[in-house]
Amino acid sequence: MLALSAVAALGIGYVTRAVPPTRALVLPRASASTAAASRQGGPTHDEFTYRADRYGQFYLDAEIDGTTIRFLVDTGAAYLSLTPKDAATIGLSPASLNYNLHMITAKGPARAAEVRVREVRIGQLIVEDVPAIVMEDHSRNSLLGMSFLSRLDGYHISNGVLTMEW
Repeated sequence: MLALSAVAALGIGYVTRAVPPTRALVLPRASASTAAASRQGGPTHDEFTYRADRYGQFYLDAEIDGTTIRFLVDTGAAYLSLTPKDAATIGLSPASLNYNLHMITAKGPARAAEVRVREVRIGQLIVEDVPAIVMEDHSRNSLLGMSFLSRLDGYHISNGVLTMEW
């Protein structure tokens, strides 16, 4: 059974500032470490830096298949998770999805449908073919979870700053 943990317990929150990267890197379905190993010039990274909001949470805008969606970064979420409204915004029909996944969330049991998004873009960072879910009317926020974050070279949170590296 998949589990989404309480966001508040993780201490993550709103984005207040983003530092744009200096070059683009497309991360295909292969792991981020494969992409990093293929770069010339060694293990240098591009990075985004985000400051937490006053609640310690990080929000950011990402383009999903060309449409901008606001995400809460959630390292406790197994998947990139879309609300039904955001799923419809990117062209999915929430009513036609198969909600066969049983989830445990901060609000209790819920159902979700598995989907894949062709591309997630944050500035010049592009990650392709990302496993995702659509929650069945249970979440207020779309979540940027581990099915996206695990494709990066790294990420960490220190002193209220989230850094994502690729």
